[in-house]
Amino acid sequence: MIEGKRGWLLAGCLFLSLAVHAAAVYLIQVAYPPPAALAPPPPEVSLLDLTNPANKALRGWIEAQDPARIHASRESAPMRLVEFPYQPSYAGMTSVPKPDPEEPLPLRAPPARDLAGLISLPEAPSRDTAPAPASSRILFTGPLAKRGTGGPGGRGEAGALSPRSATLLEPARFLIGVTGEGEARFCFLQRSSGDKAVDDKAEAFLLQMHFAPAAAALEWGVASFFWGNDAYAKP
Repeated sequence: MIEGKRGWLLAGCLFLSLAVHAAAVYLIQVAYPPPAALAPPPPEVSLLDLTNPANKALRGWIEAQDPARIHASRESAPMRLVEFPYQPSYAGMTSVPKPDPEEPLPLRAPPARDLAGLISLPEAPSRDTAPAPASSRILFTGPLAKRGTGGPGGRGEAGALSPRSATLLEPARFLIGVTGEGEARFCFLQRSSGDKAVDDKAEAFLLQMHFAPAAAALEWGVASFFWGNDAYAKP
């Protein structure tokens, strides 16, 4: 009984397998037929017509993409290499010949002097006459040098100042401004004499001076004091 069931089961499996294969063949061959194979095109040869701009451009592109032309080594010789002939260094003059030396000028010796006159001693100064002492003076520069002055120091003398300093004085310098009427209105110390009291006296001395009238409303100049023997205290 069992062997009879196994025979029917095997027969059913074979029948089922045959039916599945038949359905697959039907689907492949009938429902989805294979594509028809197309024959390859016959070989053809095309020629480029250089009169056609498109073909001319294509030829230029092919020549530009040629690897043989890109990788070809080009040897370039220097330009105008053989156009300059060889010229030796001695063919041209490199330096100008040195001219002949000029004749030296004749030496002129001074006339001979008497030997006795050379060794004679100068005369000693007389003790009766003493040198005159130098006096202090004022020097104006700039536009004020051409204007006459009046009052103290009118002739450029600063003896009336009489600072009577006990130390050595340096030349003092002041910048002064004078109006058109001749009044010394501004006075600025530019260089000190080394003694403040002397500088103050010199400034007051300049402000008391009067100058000649001028067309300009205000003129500036420099007044320099040069001290003489009268500027120092007597021992």
